[in-house]
Amino acid sequence: MRQLRIYIAIFILTIVSCKKVLDIEPENFLQNEDAITTPADLNNLVESIYDGMQNGLTLGGNRYIYGELFSDDADVLESQLNAFGTLEIYNRTMTSQISDLRNMWREGYSTINRANNVIRVIENGSLETHENYNPQNFAIYHATALFARAAIHFEMVRFWGSSYDTDQSGGNSQLGIPYRLQPTLEGPEGLDIARNSVEEVYSNAISDLQKSIDLLTPFGNGSAIYTDWHRHKVDVWSAKAYLSRILFFKGEYTEASAICEEIISSGNFSLSNSPKENFIQSAQNYTDGQIFQLTSIAEDQSGNPAWGYSRFGSPLFYPKNDVMDKFHLNDSRLTDSEGYLYVSFFGDSTISKYDLPNAVNGINMCVLRLAEVYLNAAEANLSPGGNGNSTRSADLYAELYQLRTGTLPAIPSTSDSLLVEIQKERRLELMFEGDRYHNLKRMKLPLRGGVPYNDPSVLFKIPQEEMSGNSLMIQNP
Repeated sequence: MRQLRIYIAIFILTIVSCKKVLDIEPENFLQNEDAITTPADLNNLVESIYDGMQNGLTLGGNRYIYGELFSDDADVLESQLNAFGTLEIYNRTMTSQISDLRNMWREGYSTINRANNVIRVIENGSLETHENYNPQNFAIYHATALFARAAIHFEMVRFWGSSYDTDQSGGNSQLGIPYRLQPTLEGPEGLDIARNSVEEVYSNAISDLQKSIDLLTPFGNGSAIYTDWHRHKVDVWSAKAYLSRILFFKGEYTEASAICEEIISSGNFSLSNSPKENFIQSAQNYTDGQIFQLTSIAEDQSGNPAWGYSRFGSPLFYPKNDVMDKFHLNDSRLTDSEGYLYVSFFGDSTISKYDLPNAVNGINMCVLRLAEVYLNAAEANLSPGGNGNSTRSADLYAELYQLRTGTLPAIPSTSDSLLVEIQKERRLELMFEGDRYHNLKRMKLPLRGGVPYNDPSVLFKIPQEEMSGNSLMIQNP
């Protein structure tokens, strides 16, 4: 397991009591300059950022699970829901005391705090005179921290902030979450910070990723900068892929499509014949369709979503009765060995996208893959404000469709009809990956049970620790 003993210095946000957040013993916190005195210390801190990202509560599978509770591709086995967690999320009766959400907030900001500490050390130049200083390594460390800060803030604001209205690009003033740009190093100092608007969170995340890309561009892809790289470390392409995701959900469709095309044309990735294989890799295994994954080994397991889906565990979800009817004839995503769904001898269907006998304990978390990039580009071209390149959208759609079915699709005669087909294909390809919930909100469509996409009952409540320790915090309704 990756270790970093200096973390007691910066773990302010792991406090578990609303009283403790205001009652911190100073000896538990080290000043920044005392905790990180060598490049090796900084490298350890960066490694701990990966530990934080792979947690199920940050970039791991819990965000899939929570989104699925609100969306419409799977039914919920209510007997498997846990009180003070998934049960209240599913029923939209959340409070500031829900353990799952308190933990998600804490782990997210804890990892952000690590990233901010890395950024601070690098930007203040305190280690540049050290004999082991390496400017390339420091640029990679800097870029990794910026990537993590952007990605985690983005994923959090999608649950605690109202959905981004793509029809009001640039004017989304609704409350988001605090976008923390400075580390908290000792005691409660610096905890008071107001919520940024959703617009500001998106803009800050985009800015961080653009800086990360600028830092990483000179070094090429991950195989050129990491030893034994297996798509598990941040490189220029993972930063671009995350940036394209944010731009897509922000409605900046022309910009999103342009970045997607860079990724597609790079030659570094290829669509997997079996989409399921992206979700059942472990340790150092990977596929050519993956852009970024968080690895899992026996001593250091990632927060994969198998616990909520896999029939080898105690799944929360099973397919809706009509979900199989949505797939195409001869669709590989339906076959028992390669697909997303499994039909037993008795005719019962289960979700098999994350199926391995040991999946709950040891598969990697696929965060970014090429199929999403294809779909983002295809839909972005035809969306309002996109570049209008219907020919390219048709080509991207046809390539993915043919790979999944063995046949070419009939291309609709109008751009509007083609857009509908591409959106259907997105639903099929990214099913059970946490995408559907956010797309329903982006397209302003009803959630599970006909709940309006912007209903305040789906907003996560700010944890009580934050409400008590941050005098500037405003609770969600």
